[in-house]
Amino acid sequence: MMLADGSVLIVGAAMPWHPSMDATLSRAQSLVVGLIVAVCFVGTLRRTRSYRVERYRQASAVAVDILFGSCVAAMFASLVLLAFVSHLSLGAWLVSWTALLMALMAASRLVAAAIVGNIQRLGLLRSKVAIIGRNEFAIATLRRLMAPGMANRYSVVGVYHDPDDTELSHEPGAAPAHTSGTLADLGRYAQDRPVDLIIVCLPWQSTERLHRIIDQVQWIAADVMLPIGIVEDRLPSAQIALVGDEEMLQIMVRPFKGTQGLLKIAEDYLIGSLALICFAPVMLVAAIAIRLDSPGPILFRQARTGFNNKPFMIYKFRTMTADPADDGSVGTRGRQDPRITRVGKVLRNLSVDELPQLLNVLAGDMSVVGPRPYVPNMLVGNTLFNDSVRQFAARHRIKPGITGWAQANGLRGSAVRTIDGARRSVELDIYYITHWTLWFDFRIMARTVMVLAGRNVF
Repeated sequence: MMLADGSVLIVGAAMPWHPSMDATLSRAQSLVVGLIVAVCFVGTLRRTRSYRVERYRQASAVAVDILFGSCVAAMFASLVLLAFVSHLSLGAWLVSWTALLMALMAASRLVAAAIVGNIQRLGLLRSKVAIIGRNEFAIATLRRLMAPGMANRYSVVGVYHDPDDTELSHEPGAAPAHTSGTLADLGRYAQDRPVDLIIVCLPWQSTERLHRIIDQVQWIAADVMLPIGIVEDRLPSAQIALVGDEEMLQIMVRPFKGTQGLLKIAEDYLIGSLALICFAPVMLVAAIAIRLDSPGPILFRQARTGFNNKPFMIYKFRTMTADPADDGSVGTRGRQDPRITRVGKVLRNLSVDELPQLLNVLAGDMSVVGPRPYVPNMLVGNTLFNDSVRQFAARHRIKPGITGWAQANGLRGSAVRTIDGARRSVELDIYYITHWTLWFDFRIMARTVMVLAGRNVF
């Protein structure tokens, strides 16, 4: 829709639609005005979150979007024309331009509504919903989402509960029994199949249970919401969203939704492919050196925890003597670790040992930028990493990365083997997930290069 709006406005500006404009502006100048209008219109609607599918279902919302965006765009275009164009009947132009702008946008929204309607009838925009709880709120939410009018918008994958839940409803037919179960069952389901939305139907007063359940599902890449009906007092700063035409309190947001997800995927495959081509000669030399230096495989493969808590095999150049008994929980013992080979020291100092992870990026297991993947049993001191930091599991809501915001700030290797370092690294990873932009990724990549040039890299 952003592309369609911009294109329609630029093309409309190039047409000799008003006598005063045609006599005063050249075609190139008209295109510049159209570009300004398109950027202002699209930017305004993007800032107000008007490019959401649900907006196209509400005629009043569409009218407000068009009116507001058109007024802002016409105002900016008027300022430009006043500053650079003389002998222009601005009043006549403003009325004509705004009318044309609104007519074009109304036509595009009618087309969009028709397209969205057809796609919805095919069920392609259905959100996959998991409901947690079996109390009256859970049953009411389930019935609302399974009503005939909601069938094209939501698909309930199951109703799950905490094993300690004492408020179970035994109403016949209350949930699709073949997909229901405990939170552990939801976790197994989410590892292999997408879940877009998790609705936690627990009383707001059950703070301890609520926190425990959120901790258990925080690694799932889904929106997490709480029905407003079970909250006694609305929080003025809370984010409210509509689910099945009911207001809900959104407490976690699924990362990389919509266009952001497409940009992230495009970035990974583009940069991953270019980097693999550029570093191929370096990787070839490293592979030959490893083969000549010590016996064992060239590539080191190890199980790591990835997106949605799903394990995958990470690739690195082998820098240590082969040891099948090493599970990676402790890591290396610093630069003087006797297991590190001569070639391995060089590869680690230059971070060349990380380059095979580009294969993981192209395979879809990793991103170029994201939280670093650790071994499942990694120790921080004498405690497991995921037991040391409460929000550790939330890192798995996105794909792990070759580098990340924590690594760009120097938190890598032994720096995260302390409690303080581990907590700080998780804080930086969560910040990255909630503040992601394409520019943020470029900053991290540039900063990583600067960190790798330091003396403390190993």
